[in-house]
Amino acid sequence: MPAQYGLTPWGAWFIEALEAYHLDERLDRGRSYANTGKVLSLEIGDCRAAAGVKGRSFP
Repeated sequence: MPAQYGLTPWGAWFIEALEAYHLDERLDRGRSYANTGKVLSLEIGDCRAAAGVKGRSFP
C-alpha cells in the first residue's frame, strides 16, 4: 500500500500549497526520503518548514 500524505485538513492544505509552486521533482524526492526513513527531523514554524535528511549534503 503506498504511503498517504496530507491526511489531516492542515496536512492536505500544506501539500496543496506546495504543489501550487510546481515543485514536482522536489516533492517526489521528499516523499521518497519519507518512504525510506531518511527524514531525521522536521521543524515547522515562522512561515517555513525545514527537514534534516540522511544523504548527500551540499556546501
